[in-house]
Amino acid sequence: MTLRSLSARLAPSEAGRRLRPRLLPIAQTALAAVLAYYVARIVPLDDPRPTFASIAAVICLGATYHQRGRRAVELTAGVVLGLATADVLLYLIGPGPLQIAVMIVLAMTVAVVLRGSELFVNEAAISGLILVSLVPAEQTGLTLTRPVEGLIGGLTALLIGAVVFPPNPKMLVHRAATRVLTDLRFALGEV
Repeated sequence: MTLRSLSARLAPSEAGRRLRPRLLPIAQTALAAVLAYYVARIVPLDDPRPTFASIAAVICLGATYHQRGRRAVELTAGVVLGLATADVLLYLIGPGPLQIAVMIVLAMTVAVVLRGSELFVNEAAISGLILVSLVPAEQTGLTLTRPVEGLIGGLTALLIGAVVFPPNPKMLVHRAATRVLTDLRFALGEV
C-alpha cells in the first residue's frame, strides 16, 4: 500500500462512506454490552463489576455480524469454556505466566475434544487468557461467576442481535459488494 492509497482510504468522504453502513452494528454492539452488564448485575453474582458479561457480548456481536446464529453460539461457548477453565486453574494453581500456558493448552484441548470449530477453540483460549492475565491474585477463588457472566453476555448478544437491528439481507449483500468494489478501485488505482 502506498502513501497515496493510504491517504485516499483515510479521506473523510471515504471514511464516512465506510462508517455509515456500520453505525447500526456498532450501536447494537454497544447496547448489548451495556445491557449484558446490567443483566449480570441483577443476577446474584459475586462480582460487583461484571465486565466479562460486556466482553462476551462485544465478542459475540462484533465478530458475527454476517453469520449470526451459529457463530455467536460458538463464540459464547468458547468464552464460557475459556473462563471456566481459567477460573478452575486460577483456583488450583494461581496466576502466572506458566499458568497462562497451562490454561491455553487445557482450554484448547477441551475445545478440540468437544469437536469445536477453530473459532470456538481460539475463543476458549483467548477468554481464558484475558481472565488469567487480568485478574488479581487475591480474586482467584473458585466461584465460576465469570463463566456465568460470559453466558449472560452471549445470550444478551444473541437476543439483541435477533430483536434489535436484525441484519438486513440486502444490506449484507450491498456491504459485501461495496467492499469488493472499493478494494478493486484501489487496486486499479495502484496499477
